[in-house]
Amino acid sequence: NVRHIILPCNSTSRAQVIPDIIRCYSSGGRTIIFAEKKESASEFAGLLPGARALHGDIQQSQREITLKGFRSGKFLTLVATNVAARGLDINDVQLIIQCESPRDVEAYIHRSGRTGRAGNTGVAVMLYDPRRSNISKIEREAGIKFEHVSAPQPDEIAKAIGGEATELISDVSDSVIPSFKAAAEELLNNSGLTAVELLAKALAKAEDKVDGVQGLALTADGQ
Repeated sequence: NVRHIILPCNSTSRAQVIPDIIRCYSSGGRTIIFAEKKESASEFAGLLPGARALHGDIQQSQREITLKGFRSGKFLTLVATNVAARGLDINDVQLIIQCESPRDVEAYIHRSGRTGRAGNTGVAVMLYDPRRSNISKIEREAGIKFEHVSAPQPDEIAKAIGGEATELISDVSDSVIPSFKAAAEELLNNSGLTAVELLAKALAKAEDKVDGVQGLALTADGQ
């Protein structure tokens, strides 16, 4: 039930690539990111909006609070080390990201197995340095086949974000339409754009994450 993906990425690019991976592969669900070091876990958690860290230097009481918040959906991204990740039993994790190739195959199996549980499907993405990788060993011993992909491109990110924004707009009650209908008609008549073009702009604006997509100009001056 797990789609196994590998993506070449050096250590300096991880902070830039990981948010795009979440947008493209999490389907708006829970994500667990595995980092090798405690410092890296805290760093990534600080860079991702709403994320929380889980590692050995965090007190047990705070770990329990963090796990409770993750299970309840209070936040959707958890950044953990192997030490803190042992014993995790959360069925509805959509995406696993491993920041680098693990030292042994058992670690890969354990981490990727946090998704695709209880009959659900999931995605496991592993970032790797092409100069130092054990991909063939993992494939052979874990009995899997990796799908090779490149870093998400702007059009892929926009498509994923557009899907999330579509859900946001679809969830709005029809009862608000009369209040905004006059403004919508005025915009359609005066903008010089088609209804589809205006809706595309509305989808981009409805999902705030679009502000972080590189290569997409949201305003005439490129900002």
